[in-house]
Amino acid sequence: FEKQHLQNETYKDLIAREAENIEKTGKLKEAEKLYLIAEEYDVAITMYKDNKQYDNMIRLVSKYRPEYLRDTHLMVANLICEEKSANLKQAELHYLEANDWSSCAEMYKNHELWDDAMRVAKSYGNREE
Repeated sequence: FEKQHLQNETYKDLIAREAENIEKTGKLKEAEKLYLIAEEYDVAITMYKDNKQYDNMIRLVSKYRPEYLRDTHLMVANLICEEKSANLKQAELHYLEANDWSSCAEMYKNHELWDDAMRVAKSYGNREE
């Protein structure tokens, strides 16, 4: 049993190293497949985060780390807000997926987009969380 376990771990290590090499070439989908075979879910998630491919990151979190999905949506919304050319509508989607309408309204308020802040508050502010 132990020998088989060690062989399995060595195999996973080889696969993960190959995934890392493929990731460096920019072939993220191929790298993802190998990371998942090696059961390196968090590495695949981080790879997409580092490359700002948030939809792919969310997809993997929802499948392999669902307990962190809400926090991940909040993190992505905040990362988007920090970007120079922030896509506030995209950030809004992530805030709302995380059931955090108040942060979404605050984001719009901070950008002096009062109509959007009011829209979010009116649409979601009366819902129970």
